[in-house]
Amino acid sequence: MTYETDFYAWTQEQAQLMRDGRNYEIDYVNLLDEIECLGNSNRRHLERFLTTLLQHLLRYQYMSGSRCRNWLMVIRYYRDFISDIFEDSPSLKTKAEEELPECWIDAVRYFVLETGVYEEKVPEVCPWTFEQMIDVDFFPE
Repeated sequence: MTYETDFYAWTQEQAQLMRDGRNYEIDYVNLLDEIECLGNSNRRHLERFLTTLLQHLLRYQYMSGSRCRNWLMVIRYYRDFISDIFEDSPSLKTKAEEELPECWIDAVRYFVLETGVYEEKVPEVCPWTFEQMIDVDFFPE
């Protein structure tokens, strides 16, 4: 069985080869690619969670007359996801802070499409610090 024909079986075979100490049989080329892809996948998930969190914080701030408990739950949900990622991969926190400006642009774009709020009303740069965004007690007013 090969990497190209049955990915799951390939992963199980590679793990067993490692357990058995049969290093000379390991498919290192594809294994290294998959390890790098796994790290990049975690980073992309984090960026999506940050973008979505920002979008909901914008909704919370700009649509205060429509606030409901569900919004608080969604904000908490994404903060928990982000916290879990940082717990597993602390080095991604620095990456997240670097990606914040790009996440902000995406969040504003989605927020404007969702709500019809004019983009000119929303700041060009994120008005909250990274620490505020992930703080469970912070809600913009």
